[in-house]
Amino acid sequence: MKTTLSTLSILILLAFCQTASALSTTISDGETSSIHAGGYLSDITLVNGGGELRLMANGVSAPTYAEYVELNGDDALMRITANSADTDTVEIGTLRGTGNVVFNSVMNGTTESATYSRLNIDTLSGCITFDFNTDIQHGRSDYLTIRQGSGRHLIRVADSGAEIANPGEKSLDLITDQSGGSSFNLTDINGVNINAVDGGTYIYSLYNRPEASGEVWYLGAIDLRPDSPSLSPATDAVLAMAAAPQLIFNNELQNLRFRKGSLLQNEGNAGVWVRTTGGKSNISADNAHFKLEQAGIELGADRMMDYESGKAFWGAFTSYSNSDVKHARGGVSNIDSYSAGLYGTYFDQSGWYLDGILKYSHFSNDLQAISTNGAGIKGDYSQNALGGSLEVGYNTSVVADIWIEPYVRLAYVQVGGENITLNNDMKAKINHQDSLTSELGFSLGKSFRVGESSMVTPYIKAAWVHEYIDNNSSVINQRNKFTTDLSGDMAKAGLGVDARLSRQVTLFAEVDYAKGSKVEVPIQGNLGLRYSF
Repeated sequence: MKTTLSTLSILILLAFCQTASALSTTISDGETSSIHAGGYLSDITLVNGGGELRLMANGVSAPTYAEYVELNGDDALMRITANSADTDTVEIGTLRGTGNVVFNSVMNGTTESATYSRLNIDTLSGCITFDFNTDIQHGRSDYLTIRQGSGRHLIRVADSGAEIANPGEKSLDLITDQSGGSSFNLTDINGVNINAVDGGTYIYSLYNRPEASGEVWYLGAIDLRPDSPSLSPATDAVLAMAAAPQLIFNNELQNLRFRKGSLLQNEGNAGVWVRTTGGKSNISADNAHFKLEQAGIELGADRMMDYESGKAFWGAFTSYSNSDVKHARGGVSNIDSYSAGLYGTYFDQSGWYLDGILKYSHFSNDLQAISTNGAGIKGDYSQNALGGSLEVGYNTSVVADIWIEPYVRLAYVQVGGENITLNNDMKAKINHQDSLTSELGFSLGKSFRVGESSMVTPYIKAAWVHEYIDNNSSVINQRNKFTTDLSGDMAKAGLGVDARLSRQVTLFAEVDYAKGSKVEVPIQGNLGLRYSF
């Protein structure tokens, strides 16, 4: 008997108290044939492109059986659906052709965990892609056993953020080929051959080993050396996002040069100002590799107070910035920063000045990365930060209208820790991240008067910056701790201009470049305007 399904028709064979069977079935585009637990599909079953054969696993004493299945097309599909136990099985006499075999796990209502299935094939040939489900953390997965195999086949395993215990030692068996005649390669969701999949903190590849039962294909850590296993893209992304907020905070804190120049040149007892910022940073540390692109706006207001020896400005500001964190392994995360702060600047008549800033920031983080297998990795969370800076310097004339201003600056910020969960089941604890930097430098400029009330002051600057903190840490999946060390020296150079357009209005612009062994800032720019009254 030959059964040919018409378009969009469904042939369902149910097995309850007795075995059901069908002979010579052809499944074409848009058609589905389902054999439920314990069913028997005899003779030849041909699954053409766009067709789908569904087989539900059953207990080993009466497994669901298909005598001969041929997949005919890249989009020909056979689904193996789990039942109530991981040992439930589908038996196939012969499987050949080109197409896809997809294992479907199901949730067990009692244990609230996934149930997997087994597929036993007497004879395998062709070029077939097998799509496995795995729970590497607990050593569970779908399993394929081949008695007589040939051909080159593909394995697709979903990336996971769940952790493998004892990386480099534990592995997960997927396939036993008793004849040793088949070969397998990993493939991604687009059908492209790949070398690895994500298994929590680290990445894993497909290996094979000989055993008495045949050739066993398994997932194992790519680098078996415990001192240098390869990190997964999700781990890389978490470590990058842990480091980024302190850099954003410090970049936003660099506003004194603008405030100082505009304060000195403007007349009046109070003023308001606005500053736009933008910049790019390249970070390359042991456990953090990413690019940071930042743009923002800052608004402030202050009031002057006169003293016998000088004058002081007391003010407040608020700011917003948006930053892209471009991950080295793919994907772009985003951080929105909302800040508010207070500042005070004192100018002594002798040329000394002292400036202090206290600032609070709230970070809204949107982590987005790409797994080894091409899947999207996502996670949203928030952090808070508190920090500030203290700077002291001295302005003195060299010759007519040329001045030099040496300074020293100390800045500190602490970004609060956070527990996060990603959509790939990775869990991470980002401990509080600290930054303590010192900056020693100078500015050199010349003032040019333009008309009665205008003045233009171009200047250059150079500085040496040192980061002291070397032990910021994060923990992946409650067991693997990583330290992000951004400490070290950085050289900094820049040029800018203060332009007093009138007695009330000052325009400011500055561009900086900085280079260190772990952090490079190709460009950091500021453009601001102040109005005094």
